[in-house]
Amino acid sequence: MMRCRHLCTRWASEVWANALIVPQYINVFSFRLCAWRAVHVLQEQYDMSKKEDIKMKPRVLIVDDDAAITQQLFWMLCDTYEVMTANDLQTALRRATVYEPALSILDLHLPPVLDSPEVGMRILGYIKDRFPLSKILIMSSAATAEMQQACFDNGADEFLSKPFETDQLLATVRRYAPECSLEAMA
Repeated sequence: MMRCRHLCTRWASEVWANALIVPQYINVFSFRLCAWRAVHVLQEQYDMSKKEDIKMKPRVLIVDDDAAITQQLFWMLCDTYEVMTANDLQTALRRATVYEPALSILDLHLPPVLDSPEVGMRILGYIKDRFPLSKILIMSSAATAEMQQACFDNGADEFLSKPFETDQLLATVRRYAPECSLEAMA
């Protein structure tokens, strides 16, 4: 409604400015009639836009230190999802806090400790503590049974080993982060 008023006010001021320049072409009555019509047209457009089912892209956070994998995942998902990327602990925590992703795709071996899954597990715990409804997909080359169990114990929803199949990854992402509408959220 505020946008409607702003547009009408802007339009009316332009019409009024032209009326002051050429007063013989417009009088107060026609000015008010034009402004009234503009308000009602804009109000109808606003009401119609509210009735439509507005689709909202779910947010996906990709955390991986390998730039090639991050770019590949970004381009695979960016048409359907709002995708953010991070390549280290600080960036991942900041983006998770600001964007509150519906799904996080997380590598366990991240800087500064690349030979240990400690950093990835810290990010997993951080996201699950603050956003318990957020889904987390772990992608790691260290796909031992103990590591998978530790991830599931800390709240991971899915575990895929690297190298990954793109079809399997896309199916998993669609299952955990389906498109949603604003009506469903209200």
